[in-house]
Amino acid sequence: MKNKSAWAWGARGLALLGIFGLYWSHKEAKDPGMRVPAPSHAKALRIGDAAPEFSGIDVRMPHSGATLSLSQFRGKRVILNFWATWCEACKREKPIMVQLSQQTDAVVVGIAVNDDKNKVIERERLDPHGYPLILDEDGSISSHYGVDALPQTILINEQGKVSYRVRGIISKSDLKSSGIM
Repeated sequence: MKNKSAWAWGARGLALLGIFGLYWSHKEAKDPGMRVPAPSHAKALRIGDAAPEFSGIDVRMPHSGATLSLSQFRGKRVILNFWATWCEACKREKPIMVQLSQQTDAVVVGIAVNDDKNKVIERERLDPHGYPLILDEDGSISSHYGVDALPQTILINEQGKVSYRVRGIISKSDLKSSGIM
């Protein structure tokens, strides 16, 4: 009788662990990423809004002083990918962004948000993105774009207007709906 009772409790424990595992994996799949502090004046851009101009030093060449700005890419589709070295979801999304930079005619620009310059430079040295990266140390670029979670990807069309936005890891269905791929 004692063995049946122990077995029953063990089975219940395993069932609870299974339920918890299913819940957690579903929650993780829907997780939009890490929240980032957004100033009270930050407002998410809507589809069709003009993309705000920005500029910053290209992290790939930090000592050259080379800057990148949105206006350099006028007339082209631009994919802005807001990320951080401390963001686990951003690390999982990186291969997708690298693939986009290689397989589309759009210009991919990574924007490291509220991150340490030396950490970003070191990460890029060890594991290059293969596309331009700028540092948003003070959060001003992400604030102008209304970024409140990482990763976040914003597509800007050839006319300089926001045409698509994804909070969290971009998916294949996002790529199809946005017209990126």
